Amino acid sequence: MANSKDYLERNRDAINQQRRERYDSDARKRKYYEKRDAILQKCREDKALCPLCCIQYHRPYLRTHLMGRHRLERSDLERFAV
Repeated sequence: MANSKDYLERNRDAINQQRRERYDSDARKRKYYEKRDAILQKCREDKALCPLCCIQYHRPYLRTHLMGRHRLERSDLERFAV
């Protein structure tokens, strides 16, 4: 069992090391910089124009923008394929 007392005692050093690596800011920065180009590329590509005001928004935010700024109902969003 992963949570048994014996297991925790035998693997305390490995568990603590994994926890330190998970929350260590240098390790997190290193992992981020390894994936940075892919993350930024995805942000650049994942944009869409608002069909009403022609301003570019991130695709997940577009539905919120249409409902908030343009006061559209959920049933009206189907016309815009959002």
